[in-house]
Amino acid sequence: MGVDQEFQQLLILAGRPILVEPAERTSDLFSSGEKAGLSVHALMDGLNRASELGSQAPGHYEMNRLIVYKNVSERAAKYRNDPSDDSWMPAREASLRERKGSLRASMAHFEPIIDGMYQEKRCSIEDEYPGYLATLGEPMIHPGLQFELRVSLNQLARRFRTAVEHVMKTSWVPAHLRDFPHSCCGTISELLGEHLNSLDMGEFNYVCSIKGRGSHAWLEIYGLVVDITSDQFPGRPEVYVDIKDAWYAEWEEDTNHLAIHAPSAVNYTDESKFLDQVLEYMKSSQAASG
Repeated sequence: MGVDQEFQQLLILAGRPILVEPAERTSDLFSSGEKAGLSVHALMDGLNRASELGSQAPGHYEMNRLIVYKNVSERAAKYRNDPSDDSWMPAREASLRERKGSLRASMAHFEPIIDGMYQEKRCSIEDEYPGYLATLGEPMIHPGLQFELRVSLNQLARRFRTAVEHVMKTSWVPAHLRDFPHSCCGTISELLGEHLNSLDMGEFNYVCSIKGRGSHAWLEIYGLVVDITSDQFPGRPEVYVDIKDAWYAEWEEDTNHLAIHAPSAVNYTDESKFLDQVLEYMKSSQAASG
């Protein structure tokens, strides 16, 4: 996808947003048509007629601009609140010390104007396609892309959980993780988040919430919950990858930040060894099946 220099700078500031490609839009349409019972011939005929009538939704180029502008606008708000705080920086870029100066310079340039850019783009889309953006919800992501992301994450989360269970049975495990999935949701979510944030799928956040005297932790990305310890609670599945259901809505958010396995953790060395074993089993089992 071709982008100009300004948009390239904004993409860097935005981190790793999931952008819409024409092929993904078409794939989503075919998937929806198939579920509705339409033949390929009928679907193609409908697409041709729709082309003649004109699009009823913004093109991928316009949506990508809006997604990136919104992301940078949110980061600019953090920068504006405290320019010395690096929390607004994209995690991957911020990990490279030599990139921090460039990020600050770019943000200093875009901070005064990015809110206007976002609002102008949003208004132009809402004027041309009334009501369309409301169907996407918050955070903003195309439904077809969210579906594809959910399918991929469900597979990854189940593979990670299977690997955790294997290591539990075959290797030494840190004492505070031995009751998995009970009483270890925070650490397990951090380790899973560390892995997922290395895969260029977007930025996964660690969320810890409270209900009554209890707490529970999971991951979130683009409106999806990724939870591989929910079965410690009665009636909940081993792996949950979907938008929040009524059960998650009952919890009051207490912590929300980028999911990383912080070196400052008390048991960092033991937990890192455990994570290495989990990832090694995932790698070997995938090689054996492939």
